Amino acid sequence: NGEINTLRGNINAMRSREGTLRTDFFGDHLSKLYPIMEEECSDSGNFDNALEF
Repeated sequence: NGEINTLRGNINAMRSREGTLRTDFFGDHLSKLYPIMEEECSDSGNFDNALEF
């Protein structure tokens, strides 16, 4: 149960930070990379998404 809560907490933390991310490289196109974490993805899939981001 603790592992599930930790994963859910990390996913929620990533989602909450999406609106605060800034970059000069991507400029206004950064929002096209969202959502980083997807509800329909597996735990491994969300890990891959975060790593690729």
